[in-house]
Amino acid sequence: MKSRALSVGLALVASVWLGSAHAALVTDRVGGVADLGFRECLPLTCVPGAPEDYYLRVGLQAADASFTASAGVGWDPRWPSSLELGGLVAALNVVGVTVGTVDGASQVVEQTVDVDFDTVFRSGYSVGLQTASVMRDTSDSSVAAIGLQGGFTWSAPRISGTLRGGWVTINDLRIDLDRQMVTADVRGKVLEVNTTGAAGVDLNDIDLFTIGQIDGPSRFAPPGDPNRTFADRQNPSDYAATYTFNQMALTSDGLAAIRTALGLGPTGMYVFQSMQQPGQIGSISATLVYAPIPEPSTWWMLGVGLVGLLVGAGRRAAVAA
Repeated sequence: MKSRALSVGLALVASVWLGSAHAALVTDRVGGVADLGFRECLPLTCVPGAPEDYYLRVGLQAADASFTASAGVGWDPRWPSSLELGGLVAALNVVGVTVGTVDGASQVVEQTVDVDFDTVFRSGYSVGLQTASVMRDTSDSSVAAIGLQGGFTWSAPRISGTLRGGWVTINDLRIDLDRQMVTADVRGKVLEVNTTGAAGVDLNDIDLFTIGQIDGPSRFAPPGDPNRTFADRQNPSDYAATYTFNQMALTSDGLAAIRTALGLGPTGMYVFQSMQQPGQIGSISATLVYAPIPEPSTWWMLGVGLVGLLVGAGRRAAVAA
């Protein structure tokens, strides 16, 4: 009986702990306002609303992010060889994919290499995106997820034995740091060649890429960082941090979606199945920038000051006349 009571008690404690952890998650979006709070006293001695409590109003700013395709672990641009090119870049070359952008992403930047006098091939590409949202845990200042704006399209012609051809759009990427997973909306359709009702995909928020390595601060503590002095936090500056996600691999769900949309054949499936190995897809980088937002009282005083300047200028003009 005692052991059962203990088990029930532990379960209740676990449920309360998990609930509180979940309740601590908030999502900041570009254009919104986030209240970042911290205390100068111990948690058990703090009184809500007391002078020791200090809250900083900040806003998430639009900042650069990017997706860069992998050229494979054996690729060395100093000694270019099509036999050494691998990763996602080689896979897209095999199936003849043309890369485009959607939803505000900046243009594709492609690199090419001259192997000999009459052979030029694509050796790399990247797509410019933007940071759109951040999910953070207010209890420990950690980042749980990062949302990106923009995306890219892959379109390919029919190649016998490789693919039937089609297009696929990968958009609204979301990086889940806890699961080490990139999710996205994936849509596409195979070319209608001598077929009716060609296959297509229309999927929201599917697991697309796994993440093997995350580089960036373990805690994202805008000016409320406990290592800063109280005076520093009263006069904060912009706070920025950059995260890089490496060793990414294609998931089974992602492979199935691409296979359907592009109509991959035996050769196409072979090259894209190799994308399920870590490091073959590429990397994503995202910069987070929070900037202080003046309190409403600050805006009011600024407005009064401007009105005063205008009134004074009007009076001086009237006297001069």
